[in-house]
Amino acid sequence: MDHFMEDIYVFNIATCIVLGIVLLFTKSTHPHLQNYLIAKRVIALALFLVAAGVTINLFVGDVNDSKVEILNITTLIVSDLQIILLTFTLMTLYNSHFVSRKNIYTVLFPLIVLLLIYSITLIIYGDTAVYSHEEYFRNLTQEPPLIIRTLIFTWGIISVIICINWFLKARQEFNKAIDNYFDGAKELHIKWVTAIFSVSLILLGLVIMSYIIILPYWDAFAITGITILFTIISIQFLNYPDILQIIYPAIETPEELTISSTQMNTIEEKISKWKSLPTRPYTQRGFTIGVLADELRENKRTVSHYLNTRCNTNFSTWINTLRIEEAIKLLENNGLPLHEIAARTGFSDLAKMSNFMKKHTGLSPSEYRKIHYNKP
Repeated sequence: MDHFMEDIYVFNIATCIVLGIVLLFTKSTHPHLQNYLIAKRVIALALFLVAAGVTINLFVGDVNDSKVEILNITTLIVSDLQIILLTFTLMTLYNSHFVSRKNIYTVLFPLIVLLLIYSITLIIYGDTAVYSHEEYFRNLTQEPPLIIRTLIFTWGIISVIICINWFLKARQEFNKAIDNYFDGAKELHIKWVTAIFSVSLILLGLVIMSYIIILPYWDAFAITGITILFTIISIQFLNYPDILQIIYPAIETPEELTISSTQMNTIEEKISKWKSLPTRPYTQRGFTIGVLADELRENKRTVSHYLNTRCNTNFSTWINTLRIEEAIKLLENNGLPLHEIAARTGFSDLAKMSNFMKKHTGLSPSEYRKIHYNKP
């Protein structure tokens, strides 16, 4: 068991270092990669941070000891920094304004101050390692370094709550931007970002639980889980430029818009004429707001603003509503197979038409046809 635990630590250190180097030196050629490159470097930094923390535990602590030190300072620092780095990195992929120096300082500054105070108390009083709840509560009021470690732990929980709030807002803005650009955008919501963030929170929760339910050799298993998580993140990051080529037009930073009522009325007239075209252009598969703007000879941001404010909807919902209205005509007056109706009205498949029609009418296409079909 002794060598096995040491081997786990060495394996995690090596894996984190290799992944960090790969992320740093893998080149990408997409022209709009500034945010992505920053995020990739931050993930590499997080990996090196994990490797450094594990190395400290390997050489300073006793990894073969089954005892778990409550509020181990290395674990506290690494855990806090990891969740902060991970949050801002994932929000960078969402291209969110929440990634700002102000917000970074908001969560990092208190941690830095507490670490400075901890260093001073460490020099004056020395530190006390505690391995049970009884030891912890007995020494809490007598050992200033332990008090500071408790404050670091408390601030870590507060910063996690703050990061969750920012992340959810960033995701909401990203999904809104995607839905404002593409006609059927659910698959472009890059749900793996949310999945990674959720798994990281679960791992952090397990670390917190380890202080409540003391588990032998927990650090080794937690570190392995973190290494696996970062391996998945690294793979997704290396594939991200392919996704970015598709979604960038939707998430590029929008310019400030000031649209007069006259402009809004002009766009409304153009869209009305566009919808009445005999070619039914809204039934084109893979339609985007960029294509619509080109056909209207308007700026896509202006058209998006019109849909959001005048029509009170996003582009995806707007274009698919037009398609459903067309599908309803076919269902009422035509015996075509449902999958052919979906193809004719611009839906990528029958399932998407069915889902959207249920939201629009409360009925599936087959149910609607049974009730409303006008047989010749």
